[in-house]
Amino acid sequence: MENKLVSLVARTLDLFQLFSDEARPLSLTEIARGLDAPASSTLALVRTLIVKGYLYETRRRSGYFPTRKMLALCHSIDKVDPIFEMTHGFLEELRDATEETTTLAKLRDTEVIYLDVVQSRRSIVYTVAIGDTRAIHANSLGKAIFSALEPEEQKSLLGKMQWNRLTPDTIVDKKKFMKEMAESTERGWAANVNESVAGLAAIAMPFRLVSEWYAIAVVGPMDRMNPRWSEHVEHLAVTLSRLKAAVLLHEGRSPG
Repeated sequence: MENKLVSLVARTLDLFQLFSDEARPLSLTEIARGLDAPASSTLALVRTLIVKGYLYETRRRSGYFPTRKMLALCHSIDKVDPIFEMTHGFLEELRDATEETTTLAKLRDTEVIYLDVVQSRRSIVYTVAIGDTRAIHANSLGKAIFSALEPEEQKSLLGKMQWNRLTPDTIVDKKKFMKEMAESTERGWAANVNESVAGLAAIAMPFRLVSEWYAIAVVGPMDRMNPRWSEHVEHLAVTLSRLKAAVLLHEGRSPG
């Protein structure tokens, strides 16, 4: 029963992703094909979402499209997101200071999941979507959070990680990875240089919020990042210092 419920939830989310990708009303046949699902179960899903107010029929037999109910719910949720409210302004300021994309993420099992992205205004930018996940060993955010964990937590996570090589520079050796993590802990920041995507570089620093570890990163093309590396590290450090002070105030503690 639980597996069926999980599958149904996944299929429902896939349906909204399908509408986003296609950007147009879809017929029942197109929905079934896009979800790789039987027509009967697709019809049941569509009918349920119509009854609940999430889909409507654009014209008789011409197709279905989402109503704005989901958008309204998401806006309501977004307004009270405690992490977004606390961190988004700092990401925007960091983006303006560095002129590069800034991101926020936390651990989810053996990956990091992106919780917020503030895109650079420059013509060539790194693109990642909120909700995307990345492997810890080839990601600056993942490395930054890993370096902040207790040794027992690191050891447990290390045994579960998948060491896929994404570029020729990806670290796939555990000893080499742990050596870099020790260096990251000592200097206070972690890096990803050409390890996940060719030509990409990123710097990240970890911080703790509501008893959970998060990380913020500055990311962009290597040819822009490398000449300003020290400057970006400084901007990150200042941002994290101000964010930590804000967190302490939020928790009712004095920054001093």
